[in-house]
Amino acid sequence: MLSIITGLIFFIQPVFAAQQNQNIITYINLNDKALYDVEIILTKDEKILLPFKQLSEIFEVKVKTNHSTKEINFETSDGIKGKVGNNYITFNNKKISSNKNIYQKQGLMDDIKDEIFCDAKDLNIIFNSEIKTDKNDLSIIANTERALILLKGVEIENNEDETKKIKAYKNILAPEKNKKIQFDSISFNNNTMSDTVSQYLVSGTSKNIFFNNNTQVVLKGKAYNGDLSIDMNTYNYKGELFSFGGLGFKYKNKLKNFEYELGRVRGIKDETYTIGNQMLGFQLSNYEFKPKTYRELNGQVADDSLVKVYADDKEETTLCTYDGYYSLNNLYLNKEPNY
Repeated sequence: MLSIITGLIFFIQPVFAAQQNQNIITYINLNDKALYDVEIILTKDEKILLPFKQLSEIFEVKVKTNHSTKEINFETSDGIKGKVGNNYITFNNKKISSNKNIYQKQGLMDDIKDEIFCDAKDLNIIFNSEIKTDKNDLSIIANTERALILLKGVEIENNEDETKKIKAYKNILAPEKNKKIQFDSISFNNNTMSDTVSQYLVSGTSKNIFFNNNTQVVLKGKAYNGDLSIDMNTYNYKGELFSFGGLGFKYKNKLKNFEYELGRVRGIKDETYTIGNQMLGFQLSNYEFKPKTYRELNGQVADDSLVKVYADDKEETTLCTYDGYYSLNNLYLNKEPNY
C-alpha cells in the first residue's frame, strides 16, 4: 500500500543510500533565530557539501563568478579577499584547503547558478562562524557573533512586530495559484493501419489496399478545481487527407461525498461487464472507480514539516515542504505500488 506520513522536521529520519551525488533542498538554522532554505549536495560517500555563493548572501560576502575558469572570487565585509575553485580555496593570500569541491551550472533552486559546493570546515574560516551539518536530517546549524543584516531583521520582527519579514526561498515548492480554467498538457496519439483485401475470381484476381490513419489530440487541465479534458479525433481513409472524427470532453469534480462527471463518462465497470462506457451524459457516484496514480498525489501540510513517502511498506523518499505543500509529481518508482 502507498502511504504518506507527515511529521515535524526535527523528528525525520530519512534514508540516504546515495549511489551518486544528490542535490537536496534543506534549511540552515542561523543562531537558533531564523531558518533559511538552502541547497546542499550529498556525495556518494555521504559527505555534505554546502553552497558557497548562497551562504555568502547570508554571511554578507561579496562574490564574482569567472564563468570561463569556473572559479569564484570573493571579498568579506572586512575587506579580505579570496578565491574558490574545484580543488582549492585561497583566503587572505593563503591556501586554506585542497579539498575537492563540486561546481554546478544549475541546481534545483532558481538562484543556484554557477555554484560551487564546499566543505563546512573551510567555510567556517571564510565566514568567521561555526557551521555544522547534521547527517540525520541533512540540516545545517550555524552560529555567528557577526551583526548580520538578516539577524537584525529577525530581531526587529520579533521585538517590534514590524510588517517586514525575513523570508527564506519560499517559492521553491509552492505551486502557482490555479486559474479558474487552465490547460496544463497536450498529448498526441497516432495509429496507422494497413488493410489488404484480395479476391480470387474465375476471370482473374483483384487486390485492394487501404491505409487507415487515426490521430487523437487531447488537452488536459483544470476548471473550478475539477479535472477537464477535451479530445479531438481526425481520420484518414484512402484518398481523404483529413476527416473530422468528432470532439469530446470530460469534466470530473466532487460534491460532498459524491463524484460526478459530465461529458464522456466512464460508466460502470466490473471484472466481466462495462456499462455506459464512453457515453455522453452525466454520471454521479459515491465510490472511486480505481486508485489514482501515485504521481497525482499532492496536498497541504503544516509549515516547517517534511513528508515521508512509503511504497509497499518501504520508505522511498522524504520531501521538504517548507511552504506547506507537497507533490509526488516528480517522484519515479522502479515499479508501480500495490494500491
